[in-house]
Amino acid sequence: MSSLQFYLIQDKVDLSHSLRNH
Repeated sequence: MSSLQFYLIQDKVDLSHSLRNH
């Protein structure tokens, strides 16, 4: 897995967590 893919996935995970918290 490339670093870029990893960052994109992390960004999506972070986004979903933020949506759950709000």
